[in-house]
Amino acid sequence: ALNLLLVTLMAAMEFTNFHGLVRSKSQLDKISGTSSWDSSAFCTHAIRSDGGPVGVAFTPLCAQQSVMCGLASGTKERLAENAENCWKSIDFAAHNYNGEFAVYENGRSRGKFGTYTAGCRVEVRVNAQGGVEYCVDGQVRYTSKQTPEYPLHPKICAYSTGPLAKDF
Repeated sequence: ALNLLLVTLMAAMEFTNFHGLVRSKSQLDKISGTSSWDSSAFCTHAIRSDGGPVGVAFTPLCAQQSVMCGLASGTKERLAENAENCWKSIDFAAHNYNGEFAVYENGRSRGKFGTYTAGCRVEVRVNAQGGVEYCVDGQVRYTSKQTPEYPLHPKICAYSTGPLAKDF
């Protein structure tokens, strides 16, 4: 039931504050011509400890693209941060690159947790106990040891250019 709820709620989320990214229907593409961590967007809808949306879910379009997507806390200015290495402002990030599924929290690697393919479903969500889980196709790959600070906002940062992800 949690996965169905997550997918249903995430379908209504809209990313804003686009820097180097463009949304086309249900897809995000990186339009800047450089391969660097200089493109991002975030969602103004807040995930709160008292209910509502429980995370962010997306479908990678290519296994070779380098993308981080997850949950970020803080002010609008921190969320909009788009300096080199913008991914460091994501508290709980799923990193998809070359078919490997990795986890980063506040800019630090927590490790690699298996693989993914284009078309799979990646989720970063808050579970019923208040912990943050990282999932691929409904399978929990890692549960954070870090306590989330609310509110949390979905955020995406991209290194690679071209089509990135869809079905947020």
